Amino acid sequence: MVRRLEATARTVHCGFFDAALAPVLEVESGEEIWVETVSADPAHEVPPEWLPRDMRDIFENAERGTGPHMLTGPIALKGAKAGDVLQVDIIEIRLTQPYGYNMVSPMKGMFPGEEPRLETTIIPIDLASGLAKVAPGVTIKTRPFFGQLGVAPPPAWGAPRQPSAEPARWKHGQ
Repeated sequence: MVRRLEATARTVHCGFFDAALAPVLEVESGEEIWVETVSADPAHEVPPEWLPRDMRDIFENAERGTGPHMLTGPIALKGAKAGDVLQVDIIEIRLTQPYGYNMVSPMKGMFPGEEPRLETTIIPIDLASGLAKVAPGVTIKTRPFFGQLGVAPPPAWGAPRQPSAEPARWKHGQ
């Protein structure tokens, strides 16, 4: 039997890794689980029926940190200790919302000085075919990726909460 971990305001937190968070699921080594993840901001102008079921509740009530990513978990592995090597096999990635979005931000990204304004583009995706309409008359096949998957940093790194923006050894106050 495959256990399911659904994305809800109780199981999702936004923008940080923290070893002090209580696990929302505990698994045995080798156990197969199905994890629902979300990546959406209900403030974007998309039809309400495109939003994941609990998205508004998650966005309004999930615990928030300083990073941008919505993380389902944490998931504890029974018997795992600090320093152990963990293997996670991602068997399948299935899109569940019929859109994605691309953000252009001033002073960020590949060409940080080229775009002086913040702009979000909604990209409709046909879930049956996997085709994304990136511009009028232009569609491309999606190649979904998992996004963020990580292990919370040890408390010895100086601060329990690590922003989800990029993995790094972080010191308190930086």
